Amino acid sequence: MERDIKLFYPPIPGEEVISQIKNLLYPPDNSRPFVGEGSFVDEFECACMKKFGFDYVLFTNSGTSALDLALLGADVNAGDEVITTPLTCTATNTEILLRQAIPVFADIQKETLNINPKDIEHRITPKTKAIMFVNWGGYPGDMDEINEIAKKNNLKVIVDGAHCLGAKYHDSDISKFADYTMISLQSIKQMTTIDGGLLAIPFRNSEEKFINYSKDKNNRELLRKLFGKRINDYFSQNPKRTIPPSDYFSEDIFKILKNRDMFSDFQNFQKFWMDWQNAESLRRRRWFGIGRDERIPKPLQGYSPYPTFECGGKFHANNLDAIIGISSLKDYDVWQNKRDKIVEKYDKELKNIEGIKLLEKKSDRKSGNWLYTILVDKRDDFVPQMAYHGIETSIVHERNDIIPVFKKYASGNYPCLDEINDKRVCLPLHQNMTEQDADYIISKIKLGW
Repeated sequence: MERDIKLFYPPIPGEEVISQIKNLLYPPDNSRPFVGEGSFVDEFECACMKKFGFDYVLFTNSGTSALDLALLGADVNAGDEVITTPLTCTATNTEILLRQAIPVFADIQKETLNINPKDIEHRITPKTKAIMFVNWGGYPGDMDEINEIAKKNNLKVIVDGAHCLGAKYHDSDISKFADYTMISLQSIKQMTTIDGGLLAIPFRNSEEKFINYSKDKNNRELLRKLFGKRINDYFSQNPKRTIPPSDYFSEDIFKILKNRDMFSDFQNFQKFWMDWQNAESLRRRRWFGIGRDERIPKPLQGYSPYPTFECGGKFHANNLDAIIGISSLKDYDVWQNKRDKIVEKYDKELKNIEGIKLLEKKSDRKSGNWLYTILVDKRDDFVPQMAYHGIETSIVHERNDIIPVFKKYASGNYPCLDEINDKRVCLPLHQNMTEQDADYIISKIKLGW
C-alpha cells in the first residue's frame, strides 16, 4: 500500500494539557484533588456557550447520557412513541427503548440521508411525544418543516446532533431550532473530551440580556445559591409538600436581583427564570436530582442538605474531561478549518465522476462536517478497491430497522432508504488528514473500481 489513511482520527489537544491534568491530579499545593464534577465543568460549559452560541448547555459523561436527559426533559415515558430515523447509530434509538417507549421509524431523504419531514406527520398518533432526528454527517435537516409539524401536534423536538458540532441553520447554531440538542464529544468527533457530550437547551422566552447574564460563571453560581436557599427553606417550612411552587420563587428572587444587577422588569425576568429552571431541572437530574451547587453548607452537622424533588441518574462529567475540553476548544477552529477544506476539495473533484453521487447542500445551512458520505455504484467493488490503495471507508452506521432489537417496531415502508442503502459510503475525513491525502484519495477514486 502506498498510504494508510484512516477514516477517523481522534483530535488530541496540545501537550500543554498534560501539565494541567497533572496539576489536577497532583495539586502543587498538596491540597485534596477534586476530580469529580467541579469548577472546570462549569468553566467548560460557559466556554462552549460563548464559542458555539448555545443559550444553555450541560456537559455530560457521554452524548448518550445527554440524549437520555433530553428524553427525560421531553417527558417520554413507558408506552409513549417517538418518531425517529432508522439511519443512525443504534444509541439513538436504544435510548427510546430504555425509556420503555416505542421508536416509530420515518423514511429518510435520499438527497441528504436526514429524516424526511414528509414522512413524519402520518405516523403521529395520540401516543406520540416527540420527534427525534439525526443531522447525518453534521448536515442540518429541514428543521423549519419539522418544527412546524411539532408545533401543530404539540410535540417536543429532539436533535441527536452527535455529528454536528459547529453546524449552522439560518446562520445560527442548530440548538436554537429544537427543544433539546445533543452534541457528542466522543473520541473521534470534531472535538473530544475523550468521552462526553453536550446537551444544549434554548431559552425561547428570554430576552438576550438575560441569556447573556446567565452565561457568566459567577452569575450562574449566584442564581443557584439564591434558589438553593429558598428551596431548602420551602421544604423545611412545608414538610408535606413534594414539589416546589410553580413559579420557582421568581418574585422573591427578582426582588433580590433587582437591587444588585440589571433586572428591572419582573415580567421579562419571570420568563427568563422559567426558561432557566426548565434547563436547571435537567442539570439537577444529571446527578440524581441533586442540585450540587444549591446545597446549603453545614459541615458541623456532617452533611449539606438539599431536598431532592426530581429523579435523575449519574450522567455528569468530571473535571478531568472538562480540562481536556477547555484545551481542545483552543484547537477547534484549526481542526474544523482542515475538515472544511478537505470537504471543499472532495465536493469540487468528485462531483462529475461517473458512478458517484454527492449529497445535497443548501445555502441556508452549514454542516459540521463530521462525515463525508457519497452514494456510489457497485459499493461492494468500491470498498475493497479503496482498501487495496490504503484508504479506509465505511458505511459507519447500519440502518436500525433491520437490527434485531428494533425489527418489531419497523413498518418496512422506507423506499428512499431502500434505494440508497447499498450505495452510501463514507470517505476519510479528520483533522490529521492533509490536502495531499485528499488528493491521493480522489486520484484513486478516479482510477475506477
